Amino acid sequence: CKRAKEMIQIVTELYVFEGVVFELGLSIGIAEKKHQSVSMEELIRKSDLAMYESKKAGGNCYTFAD
Repeated sequence: CKRAKEMIQIVTELYVFEGVVFELGLSIGIAEKKHQSVSMEELIRKSDLAMYESKKAGGNCYTFAD
C-alpha cells in the first residue's frame, strides 16, 4: 500500500527539538469494507487487531486485516 509506506517513511524520520533527538515509530492496521453489512465498529476492531500484528512484527510497518 503506497500511502501506508509513505506515512511510515515520513513519521520515522528523526526529529530534533531543542537539541533533543526524537525517533518516532508507526504501526498501521488496515481493514477493508468488502460488504455493506460490515459495521464501522467491526472495521475499527479489525484494523486495531491488524495494527497489533504490525507492532508484533517489530513496528514501522503495516498489516492488512483478514
